[in-house]
Amino acid sequence: MRKKLALALAVGLSALALGLLTRFVAAKPYLRPCRLCVDLPALPPPEPEEGHEKLGPPKPGDWRFSYPEEPQTLEQYAASDVNRRCPHRTTLYIQVLDSRPGRLALKPVCAAAYPKVVERMKEYLEAFFGMPVVLLPPVPIPEEAFVEERDQYDADAVTDRLALKVPADAVAYVGLTTEDLFAPGLNYVFGVGSLGSRAGVYSMRRLQTDDLRLFLERALKLVVHETGHIFSIHHCVTWRCVMQGANSASEQDQQPLRLCPVDLRKLEWNVGGDRAARYERLLRLHRDYGFADADWIEARLKR
Repeated sequence: MRKKLALALAVGLSALALGLLTRFVAAKPYLRPCRLCVDLPALPPPEPEEGHEKLGPPKPGDWRFSYPEEPQTLEQYAASDVNRRCPHRTTLYIQVLDSRPGRLALKPVCAAAYPKVVERMKEYLEAFFGMPVVLLPPVPIPEEAFVEERDQYDADAVTDRLALKVPADAVAYVGLTTEDLFAPGLNYVFGVGSLGSRAGVYSMRRLQTDDLRLFLERALKLVVHETGHIFSIHHCVTWRCVMQGANSASEQDQQPLRLCPVDLRKLEWNVGGDRAARYERLLRLHRDYGFADADWIEARLKR
């Protein structure tokens, strides 16, 4: 069955706080993997584990403590029916979803930085996934997905509407909003990524902070993590990795903006590309953004 992964930070509807980063619900099979492409690439060479950090036992409050998951190996990934780049699906699309006129979803400091954050999402996704990224002209967020009594938008409903408009050459088509999102049974979610439809929607609302460097880093982690799910990569439960689950923004802040040795090979198997060239592109951006991961990437290139 096709599944929908929701990148969710949730609080239970009762007084008891519950963290939930990923949930699985049935997704409508609007789109299938490309049936024109049956030849699979060879597995990429190993990424040396030295320099990568394995996770220790989870602590109470951590995602892995609350929601144990089995690891997804490279072999399992390559043998499954994944959404992957091919000659007919070559591009990532970002669709900015505008709020109703006069509705302010972000505080002023983040609202002023938001256009630049979106531009940097585009350039970062191009470097991270190694493919063209198209930033589409803004369109209104689907108002039929708005739930007035909650003052929030139903993330599943938004994703379903985006799924009807996925470009034919899209590997992933992601909506970006400043509005608050929710999903059934959850107070709010950061976003939803659908494996079955190659679509997703991500919200900047819960990532706000007066630290604009941190705001950008959180936004990039969100869009990389969720787009990774649309590429059929599951949560990482073995290494410190951008594909780790998180129960909170503070837990996400402790995670790196990079892939572990296993998930890196999954991405390379999916999209191809030169490993060193990819690290060099990311290093330039991390230096430009002032991210601490820049030193790690530079050390990686010297190995």
